[in-house]
Amino acid sequence: MAGCYFYQHPPSSRVTVAAGATALILAALIVLPASDVSEAAGPVQDGIEYSVDSSGKYALVKGWTSEIPRDVKIPASVKVGGREYEVRKIADWAFDGCADIASVAIPATVSSVGPNAFSGCASLTGISVDRGNGSYRSEDGVLYGGNTLWRCPEGRAGEFHVGAGVDNISDTAFNGCSGITGISVDEDSAAFRSVDGIVYLRDLTRLLRCPEGKTGNVSVAAETESINNTAFRGCRSVVSVVIPGNAVVHSRSFEGCSSLSAVFISRGVSSGVTYVDKDAFAGCDGIRVLSNNSASALGFGPGFYVGNGTSSLAEADPARVHRISFVADGESVGEYLFCENEEFHTPAVPYRKGCDGSWEEFALGGSDLTVSALYREVPGESDGAVNYAVVAAAALTAVVAAAALWLRRRRGGYGGAREWD
Repeated sequence: MAGCYFYQHPPSSRVTVAAGATALILAALIVLPASDVSEAAGPVQDGIEYSVDSSGKYALVKGWTSEIPRDVKIPASVKVGGREYEVRKIADWAFDGCADIASVAIPATVSSVGPNAFSGCASLTGISVDRGNGSYRSEDGVLYGGNTLWRCPEGRAGEFHVGAGVDNISDTAFNGCSGITGISVDEDSAAFRSVDGIVYLRDLTRLLRCPEGKTGNVSVAAETESINNTAFRGCRSVVSVVIPGNAVVHSRSFEGCSSLSAVFISRGVSSGVTYVDKDAFAGCDGIRVLSNNSASALGFGPGFYVGNGTSSLAEADPARVHRISFVADGESVGEYLFCENEEFHTPAVPYRKGCDGSWEEFALGGSDLTVSALYREVPGESDGAVNYAVVAAAALTAVVAAAALWLRRRRGGYGGAREWD
């Protein structure tokens, strides 16, 4: 074919080079392994992109397209290049950022699911697994790998319960689950324990995960010796944290805690000292880190920084950290966590007509203190409210009396003594 082509055209070095290049490309395609060709041109089926593994033995879920349905059903096999392959793997980040899918059904053939396969799937509320699958299972829409809690769907909300049979929790199990406000653990669990909605090892020596929906102030259990890598990752509503002085704070433990304003490190209760990794507070701009340990007892990683460098690291003395809550009319109007030597400002007492208000006198006699607003009536002043019901009743009485008088006069006055013209 190539010889005929050259024969039909005028001799030209340019044509000869082009034809030679074409021949080389065709030859290269002939010798390429089938798996590599499939990898480069993976088929798309129902909005899911597949490819063949480099071994050429099975297919994997590689990604997704805009045509993907809300309820995804992964097939047990797909055709690639005219050949049927079992779907055995869901690649890491395969559905990353697919915010609209609501459910995913995994076939019996899948034996590997990437830890971040469903990252960014904000609407995902349920993952189901075929009963014939020997590697994974599903309970109440949650993905488990044997006795490992593998993935909670990001669209779940409220409190999450860890059953007694779970003996491992993957590091990414709750990533992106901003609606989970607390994690409880079965009392019979031999592996884990929950304190204030946060998951620890059974003996409390290691903090594993704080749910991303946690709000307000957090006090880490005094027995804690280690805070897991990314343990507080994405906890955007946590405003302050008290860390025991003998705990190790690992890399990116508090990454992305955008509302975190103060971290208090209490004095060590053992011979151990706090070690804080250099990027433990990555993305936490403008927080203060205060410690009750002496500077020589603290171990901050080389190049330690907080957020963008606008934060400060200080030593707090004395050691006690206090929490004070301000309540007015039964509603909380402010809460502060601070060291005893710090100044703080009381919030304004909510206004009430006819009254002045102030906070009841208080003293810092304990770690937690609640102070209520005290309202006093202003002498000589009412609350300024108008009783419209009383006014309306008086007006109605006056109208009725006037009408009665008019009728009497119309009928001849009182007892008919006079007739009106």
